[in-house]
Order: sequence, then structure tokens, then C-alpha cells
Amino acid sequence: MERGLYTAGMGMNSMWANLGTIANNLANVDTPGYKKDEMVFSTLGKFEISRLYDNFIETPIGASDPRPYVGPLEKGVCISDVATIHTPGPFIHTENPFDLCINGDGYFVLEIENGERYTRNGSFRLNEEGFLVSLSGHKVLSTQNTPIKITSPDFTITEDGKVFVGQEEIAVLKIVDFENKGNLKKVGKTLFATDDTPRSSSAQIKQGFLEKSNVEPVYEMVRMIEVQRLYEANQRVALSYDETLSKAINDLGRVA
Repeated sequence: MERGLYTAGMGMNSMWANLGTIANNLANVDTPGYKKDEMVFSTLGKFEISRLYDNFIETPIGASDPRPYVGPLEKGVCISDVATIHTPGPFIHTENPFDLCINGDGYFVLEIENGERYTRNGSFRLNEEGFLVSLSGHKVLSTQNTPIKITSPDFTITEDGKVFVGQEEIAVLKIVDFENKGNLKKVGKTLFATDDTPRSSSAQIKQGFLEKSNVEPVYEMVRMIEVQRLYEANQRVALSYDETLSKAINDLGRVA
């Protein structure tokens, strides 16, 4: 009986964590370049249950076995992974020349203290030194693995990532892709890190556009309702076991 209580508890814990993931997706519905997360669950297996005092060795389970076989008892589920869904979000036209989006597979490359980070969030600006940076201050890298410095507000970025100041080409945006996007680990809201070696991408760059989050609010709200109901169902199972155990202890175990 305690095993059933444990199974219900595992279900409640899993659904509670799933609610947190859905809530985080909804909180970032307006975050440019955000990629939604989904929980991946795995079963803990099951017990084969038969009536007490039945002999498991001499009477194995079979179609014609007269031994009273009760059935399987699931051990429950647990969270095995949190998967990030890398489908592209819709584009919006901002007319801001510092807003960029990638039309196709690929990621912008940002310079950090001990390496690189990758993002689909193309909401950039110029820092005090004139370097093109993300809103968090990370410098955007060129194909030469150097930060891009823009010395004039009169600049354009072509579809193949070339950066022009006036008529002069000063840099080419570094856009990379990965063979297995499942190895990308989310860092914060829109940055990704990985040990995989990136490859160059031929995706097009659209200046004056931003990629929105790929979160669909209606779908996430429906999921939230479903998960809440599953949590409540596991809660009712746990309460039922608790009441049964209480009767077994207080009534059946009472000394006459």
C-alpha cells in the first residue's frame, strides 16, 4: 500500500515541476528569440503483483495459470530531461536597424569571458565603445572571431551578413549552426552553450526584424490546465491511500 502512496507522490512532484516549466514559457512569451522548454518523463518500471502467500517460483504467471494474479503496479514517473524546442518563432518588423533576425537555421555568436554563447535573440545595440552588443552587453562576433565595431549610424547589414558602413564593408556576421541542437544547453533565457563544434550557416539575415518567442500562449494554457488536473488526480490518490492507512491503523489495528 505504501508503494501506491509513493507512486502518487512521484506523480505530484513531476506535475509540479511541469507546471513550473509551463509558467516559465508563458512568462517569456514576449522575449525575442526565446525557445520554449518541455519536460521529458520516464517510467520507473512496475511490480507484478499477486495475492499474498502465492508461490512465485512454482506457479509462474501464464495465461492458464490458476494462481490469482492481481496485475502490475506502476512505480511512478520521474523527470528524465528538460528539452528545449528549437522551432523558429514568428518575425516582427521593428524598423530598428539594430534588430536582426535569422531566416533559417543558425545562431548569432556572442563573446563571453571564457568562450562563446549562441542566441537567436537579435535585439542588439551599440555600447559606449561603438561595439555591437546584445542587451546584456555581450559583444557580437564576426567571421574573424573579432567584435564588430560600427563607427557610424549609417550602416546596413545584407542578407549574407555583410556589415557596411556607408559603402565600406567592415565585417561579416558570424552565423553558426549545429548538427544536434539537442546538445545545446540553455543559459539564462535566450543564450545557449555547448561543447559541440559549430559549423557555418548560410541562413539569411533580415535587418529591422526580430524573431519572437516560439511559445504559443493558448497551447501553453491548455497544457497548464491538463497538468493541473493530473496533479489533482495524483493528489486524490494520495489522500485515498492516506485515509485507507488511517483506517487500517485506527480501526483494524485496534485492540478489542
